[in-house]
Amino acid sequence: MLIVVLRRPALGPRQARAPRGHFQSRAQRLQLQLATSALATVDAVAEWQLDSGMVPWFPGGHADTWNHTESLMALMLGGRRTEAELGFDWLRSVQRPDGSWHQYYLADRVEQDKLDANCCAYVAAGVWFHWLLYRDRGALETMWPMVHSAISFVLELQTHRGEILWAVAIVVEFALLAVLAVATAARG
Repeated sequence: MLIVVLRRPALGPRQARAPRGHFQSRAQRLQLQLATSALATVDAVAEWQLDSGMVPWFPGGHADTWNHTESLMALMLGGRRTEAELGFDWLRSVQRPDGSWHQYYLADRVEQDKLDANCCAYVAAGVWFHWLLYRDRGALETMWPMVHSAISFVLELQTHRGEILWAVAIVVEFALLAVLAVATAARG
């Protein structure tokens, strides 16, 4: 995420204010520098994006749905709609049947199988962002089942008190294997 804070330097008692035109041209220079940096960032994100559409944290790294979605928003702002939509296609392709995504993905496999509600829900923000930029009803209808399924998963994690559990660890398979191993050893 790119955050820029611009502040006017404090003037000392002997410093006079520069003419208004000076600040305008300085502001214009800062805007140009910011735009150049932002476009360089967008170009880097597009370069790191895999053919599958996955955007890793860095070349060769892993991806999670939150940062992946943030990257798609950057691509959209940078005028790279095709790359962003490829990223949404990747999200649809790796979404679990229950509507969730695993915590981390590598190019060819799941790296961390925890299910993080926060990351799952954030995909909806990326789809909403797409809608706000493009107002493309067809794209929204294509992505809606993914969003609906993700939000349904997150709402399933809501407790009777109202809070939503942050994450679910997939341990059932391991617990079952442990029970089978113990039972086999006991019979042994």
